[in-house]
Amino acid sequence: MFVEVELKELLDHPLINSPVLVLKEKSGHRYLSMKIGLIEANTIANEVEGVIAPRPMPHDLICKLIQSFEADLKGVYIKESADNVYFAVIELEKNKQVISIDSRPSDAITIAIKYKKPIFINEKLLKKH
Repeated sequence: MFVEVELKELLDHPLINSPVLVLKEKSGHRYLSMKIGLIEANTIANEVEGVIAPRPMPHDLICKLIQSFEADLKGVYIKESADNVYFAVIELEKNKQVISIDSRPSDAITIAIKYKKPIFINEKLLKKH
């Protein structure tokens, strides 16, 4: 079962020398924290803060492609993890057909923030607060 989450924090974790993304259950206290790259963290932070790059970034291009194909972004799903690597999909709908596209969670989350669409996590990945 999947649970809707929201971006709670983006931290610079000094012990692991890497940014950490914290997603919290929307209607509960469980959370997921995942290590992401510096570039990905900057991209998410810029999106949250409304910073507009002078030229289109890769996520802007992906969003433009989704719009051009007249598809609807339904949400993003963080499905599983293996060896501390998380796997996500971006779910699109066109002509009543659902299309799931494999994605890194950081990219999927950036696109969800851009579109103001929900982020879901497999509840098996959530931890108690």
